[in-house]
Amino acid sequence: MPAPYSEYVGDRDPLELMTRTLDDYRATLAAASAAFWQQPWQPGKWTFREIMVHVAQWESIFGYRLACGVSTPGFAIQPVDQDPLLTRASRIDGPTALAAFDGARRMNIGLISAFSPADRAVTVKHPQYGMLTVHDLMVQMTGHAIHHLKQFQSAPIAGAGR
Repeated sequence: MPAPYSEYVGDRDPLELMTRTLDDYRATLAAASAAFWQQPWQPGKWTFREIMVHVAQWESIFGYRLACGVSTPGFAIQPVDQDPLLTRASRIDGPTALAAFDGARRMNIGLISAFSPADRAVTVKHPQYGMLTVHDLMVQMTGHAIHHLKQFQSAPIAGAGR
């Protein structure tokens, strides 16, 4: 089974895409207003603020999973339900979540850039997807951020600076 979100990465290098994606988030959201963050990206869907909080939360979760995967033999991933994570995040604004994502992404880039081929081949157990390699987790993390970046880029704000 391919890693979730792998369709956004394909055969490209996840580490290079992580750097480019971070630049794209910065450029796409540079002019985002307070009102923008409160809009749902589609009717009945999360607001752009909620999406950004979600992306920041999962960037941190993926980073933790990667660090544990390469440093804890036999590491088993704890499942996490994304919706309850947002229940106490109502006071986190969009710019704060973007800054958190920026910092977590830079940390993850630093972490991953030190991985050897053997590190990338380490396997972890995922409760839904079975055995995944650390490289698979890198692909999932990268693809997840790209998936949500496309939502931001589809918004009117994305056309403002392009």
